Amino acid sequence: MWCRRPDIQSVTYRGHHLMTIPAKIDANITQRRTLEGTKQPNYFECEYKLRNWNFIIKRKPHIQGLDKKKMDLLVAETNAQSSGGNH
Repeated sequence: MWCRRPDIQSVTYRGHHLMTIPAKIDANITQRRTLEGTKQPNYFECEYKLRNWNFIIKRKPHIQGLDKKKMDLLVAETNAQSSGGNH
């Protein structure tokens, strides 16, 4: 069963999940913990990770590769449906 957690949020880019961040982000060192008891990152840790993702997205074909795989699957499904209906 899918359940939305109140302590975390997802950062996405064009529908792809990049990273999970706390719902409430502190600017200083925080003692907040997730539901599992893991210490949550502060604002500056999240900013550092997002800068790294920005570098990966702009300089490497990571997201473009995921988009290409998704498009290939859609084309294959469309072709299978169109050829399946001709029998």
